[in-house]
Amino acid sequence: MADGLGQDRAEYVPDFSGNGNGAWQSSQGQQPVLQQNVLNGKPVLHFGGSQYLNLPYFLNGAPATEILIVLRSSGVDGGLWTIGSGGGALYPHSDGSIWDTYGSTSNHIFTPVQDVSQFHIYEIGSEQGLWESWLDGVPVCQTKTNTPGFYTTPLLGLVPPFYYYVGDIAEVLIYNRTLGDLERRALRFYLTNKYALLPVPPTPTGLQANSINPDSVLLTWNAGAVGLVETYAVWRQVGSGPWEIVATVDGTCTYVDQGLDPNTSYSYEIQAYNSRGASTATLPITVNTRLVRVNDVPFGGLQLWLMSDGVEGNKVGHWTDYSGNGNDGWQTTGINQPTVLQNAINGKPVVHFAGSPAQYVNLPDILHGATAAEVLVVLRAASNTTIGGLWTFGSAGAGAFYPYSDGSIWDSFASTWRSEGNPSQDLTKFHIYEVTSQSNLWESWIDGIPLSISTTNTVGVTSAPVLGLGESSSSGPFLGFGGDIEEILVYNRPLSENERTSRRQYFAIKYLLPQFDPDGDGLTTKQELALGTNPINSDTNGDGIMDGISLALGINPITSNSTDPFLNTPPGGGPSGPPSGDYSHPPDFVLTVPGDAVLVP
Repeated sequence: MADGLGQDRAEYVPDFSGNGNGAWQSSQGQQPVLQQNVLNGKPVLHFGGSQYLNLPYFLNGAPATEILIVLRSSGVDGGLWTIGSGGGALYPHSDGSIWDTYGSTSNHIFTPVQDVSQFHIYEIGSEQGLWESWLDGVPVCQTKTNTPGFYTTPLLGLVPPFYYYVGDIAEVLIYNRTLGDLERRALRFYLTNKYALLPVPPTPTGLQANSINPDSVLLTWNAGAVGLVETYAVWRQVGSGPWEIVATVDGTCTYVDQGLDPNTSYSYEIQAYNSRGASTATLPITVNTRLVRVNDVPFGGLQLWLMSDGVEGNKVGHWTDYSGNGNDGWQTTGINQPTVLQNAINGKPVVHFAGSPAQYVNLPDILHGATAAEVLVVLRAASNTTIGGLWTFGSAGAGAFYPYSDGSIWDSFASTWRSEGNPSQDLTKFHIYEVTSQSNLWESWIDGIPLSISTTNTVGVTSAPVLGLGESSSSGPFLGFGGDIEEILVYNRPLSENERTSRRQYFAIKYLLPQFDPDGDGLTTKQELALGTNPINSDTNGDGIMDGISLALGINPITSNSTDPFLNTPPGGGPSGPPSGDYSHPPDFVLTVPGDAVLVP
């Protein structure tokens, strides 16, 4: 601790762990300088670009380690420390990323969303098979390919031979083990409140609840601010009962509430937390019959479920799988990590793939042994004619061109060969792309409209699937996808038509895709947003008439005022005409005859 130093220069900094592992610097010109009243009335140690401290080899033989440090950086390419055997840490690098080998044999590169020139808490845990880091409690990097390793002469403020740290350090804690979540949160609380770090997080926005099958509700929301939220509390009220916290979600803006009674009304609120405190809760949202219900969304055979609102941070080093199978995606190389763009569609973020240099996400062997497969993805391409490799899931020795240079789509999803389709849709607009691969059937759709079909298919899968990168042929090269992905689901079986329809409806509701009619009232989302009606409520004004039918009959679908001339005929005459606006092209309605109906002449 800087407030444990008794002199202006750090010739010796005592260790308060009780182990006598104090730091030292015998050369006066290289001693960090104590600066008073810098952080919440407390001192800090200032490293000016030529100072550093020697540390004992206290991690000798440790199987794991964890560190928490309160600091701010005022330069670039500064060597924060050398504690791992793989090298040191540049905090930050000149491009804004952080390079760190703390407690590891490997270098880990990531780009934080937080401003590291402001005081913050930086944490790292290193153990066999896992290296992860946080800034102010928010995950910024995770890799599962780690081997612990330690530098025998550890240094603070220097990466030899000449990378010196420029900035201020208030306190450092180092453990010879990794901590549990409760321990981490207790230490963050202690440091945050001691040094008055962080504001209380703002209230989350855009809370949305969709019933995705008879006993499950999908909740999604948007972060009120990026980089400030450590966890979210999901509050639930059953009927008119008491409010209770049913889940705590670490950083991601999505939660699936399962095991519900299909005949009960549920209300939800979301509250954001960090080590400084809690936000106010969102306004409640209720799931009941007045909201659109997406029936029988399939979970059987679901192998992968990635959502953009399930990504923590502003770069995708780790992408959580919500299928329940633990098939998380990963990318450990900073330059190859896709980025997260906020507020892309319906207030929700997207995962952006730059195309060049290739940015992609590695996936586990999710389709191992599968005899069929199906994928649904919400996406948009950056161009209709620039070649991009969407993914590699098949064994054809080639991935998916999405699109090819002539605007077509080539894809080998879960197949031994590659199919070609020519879409009429604009691929630069958000849309749903679907593929099913079965024995003697390979079929694809865009927004539910058939794109390509073949009846000579052989199912084949790769053991190392990749999202955002497609091989042009068996001899390469690999091409990166240019565009944005919202959500992707992969099954190890074909879906039924009803299941596909339910999934499309779910996507249309969640993202308010303008080309769909998710509430089935005869108006697309684009039309409803223009009119001011609710695109996920078929009867906006509650008069018992669906919005599209109201519009076709000349009835105002928005107001329910009893004096509205289009709902009630006033004494002495009828209405003079429909509401103002161009309604010269009312929606088409198709009447279908049940198969067992008897037609009467």
